[in-house]
Amino acid sequence: MSEKERIFLAREEALSAILTDLRQYRPQKRLFMNLCADVFGRDTLVVDDHRREGLWMSSSRSRSMRYVSTTDLGERLCRGIEHARPSSESLANLCGRVFDTAAFSGGKNGNGTRKPGVWLETGMETFACRQCGRCCRRLDYRRELSFEDYAVWKRLGRTDILERVKVYRRNGRMTAFGIWLEPGTDRFSDHCPWLRELPEKDRWICGIHEVKPEICRHYPGSRKHGKMTGCPGFGESPLRTD
Repeated sequence: MSEKERIFLAREEALSAILTDLRQYRPQKRLFMNLCADVFGRDTLVVDDHRREGLWMSSSRSRSMRYVSTTDLGERLCRGIEHARPSSESLANLCGRVFDTAAFSGGKNGNGTRKPGVWLETGMETFACRQCGRCCRRLDYRRELSFEDYAVWKRLGRTDILERVKVYRRNGRMTAFGIWLEPGTDRFSDHCPWLRELPEKDRWICGIHEVKPEICRHYPGSRKHGKMTGCPGFGESPLRTD
């Protein structure tokens, strides 16, 4: 059996990762419902509304049931978590629930100090890329290019790549990037121009694999992110979020 792959998140990083997860995907109704008692208190009651996308909930302060959309509940959970400033142990519990994995509070040594935070199992030890090309064809990474990626291409003189990068500036300084432009225009391509299909094999490869952006190299990063974005590399059906 492969060794479990773990990552460490400092307290603020763990909190940020939780909030990002609750906001970046389509509303995760079942997860949101399961988090209500931990975030709002054990007296909170939530009931799914199978006829609509939302649910009904009440609290210790108000016993009457009120309808809440799933999107609104997600924002309420985010505000509740931010306001509570949970302990490391509570953060680990939340991480385990949100990321559907094993998580435990702990610390990491560095620069002579021990930083408190959360250790997470990514589940990536079971990942095997199927070369299906789905991530390259369907996911939007247009604003995810890092300054480090851009610097590498400049250093290597990769003008073929750089001509497809839009540079955003403020007061003359680079602030962000956009990929991938149609060369000689200000229009973005509908799909990644570096994706190459292997003839008669129903598989795809990257035409700039050795220097592809960091966001591409690290995808999917975790089991949950892979499942939520439709990656088949874990050999299971996507996580249910309804």
